[in-house]
Amino acid sequence: MILRGRVTRRDRRPRAAHRVMPGKGSRVNGLVKPLDPTRFEPLFDKMMLDFEAPCRWVVSDDQTHDLPLKSQPSVVVPGPHPTPAKPPMLRVASLTKDFGALNSTVRTAQQTEIGKFWTDDAAAQYSRAFRGLIASQHLTTAESARLGAMYSVVASDSVTACMNAKYHFAFWRPYTAIHDADTDGNPATVLDPVWVPLAVTPGHPEYPANHGCLTEAVMDTLTAFFGTDEITFSVSSAVTGTTHTFESLDDVVAEVDNARVYGGMHYRHSVKEGNRLGRKVAEHILKRHFRDGDHD
Repeated sequence: MILRGRVTRRDRRPRAAHRVMPGKGSRVNGLVKPLDPTRFEPLFDKMMLDFEAPCRWVVSDDQTHDLPLKSQPSVVVPGPHPTPAKPPMLRVASLTKDFGALNSTVRTAQQTEIGKFWTDDAAAQYSRAFRGLIASQHLTTAESARLGAMYSVVASDSVTACMNAKYHFAFWRPYTAIHDADTDGNPATVLDPVWVPLAVTPGHPEYPANHGCLTEAVMDTLTAFFGTDEITFSVSSAVTGTTHTFESLDDVVAEVDNARVYGGMHYRHSVKEGNRLGRKVAEHILKRHFRDGDHD
């Protein structure tokens, strides 16, 4: 029997407070020194030229199914990123600097493989895994179609909400922060002009982590569909040529979170906040759509 819309994850991590995003994406004061958009990351000015926050979710409350980039959203965003001067931020920044460096001396070979594994194109990577899951669970055509709709809507909405939050907070990436550490007003941070991350850093703001948002939202949706998170789930990577098999959907989230730190493109705090945002999106969609009886 397939359960729809009920999340029964064993790991119910505490949720951070969320609030409605204002109509205009305003920059939050006190995060770091203001940065010109072209300096978030190399080639940022050549990425996503048509993107303009805020965006509306794919399935909005008025039941429209389009995605006009300039419409008013009803999107929740996480709280502000910690400032560089606060001890928690210093700890997570050091973690990424040490474990995420290309020439890291503390990252193991297995952690390096994990960091590279999840740099594959997320849409293609999860699409392959999704098709494999349908086959392994022997779903009917109707069940497959329903799960596909749930997966596609929640995945799209989680990324949309995450991108809104990114451009709302406009937080700098580890690459920029480490190279410009002498300009953040915090004497405890030390610049390293030759630091290079293990993985290529995406050309958009850092906070929150897209992979954190997407993976949590998708795994929560699969959990709601099957009624349990104890599902065998296999993911392959075109980057490493390897396959990772998980016995719990929670384990997928945990590995992805670690991978973004090992890759050197995110702070730990950002992937955890991404998880919370992804869960919020999934709950919003599954509460209003794909409910028991909707298919009757």
